[in-house]
Amino acid sequence: MAAQNPNPGPWDNSMSDGGTAIPDKLILSGSAHDVFVRHDHDYHFGGSLWDKIKADARMAWGLLKKPGSWKLISLPAFLAVSTVGIKYFNWKGPGVPSA
Repeated sequence: MAAQNPNPGPWDNSMSDGGTAIPDKLILSGSAHDVFVRHDHDYHFGGSLWDKIKADARMAWGLLKKPGSWKLISLPAFLAVSTVGIKYFNWKGPGVPSA
């Protein structure tokens, strides 16, 4: 499980690893690095279950708006981060799910 921090430090885009298990670039489809950096940003600051759902949906929507094959990756990526991402999200407040 990721370190849980009720007061995370400032964000810097260099803290992101991009798509983690998904390549940041696809041949003929360009880069989605900006979408993955924003998702890492959202996970860094964390919040509630609703905040996690919004972060994951924002990532999927960002991939849908990208050209080419990103549209095909959007749903599998959303399903992956919705489940596996539970242990990496910075949970805050009551009702924190157990990982």
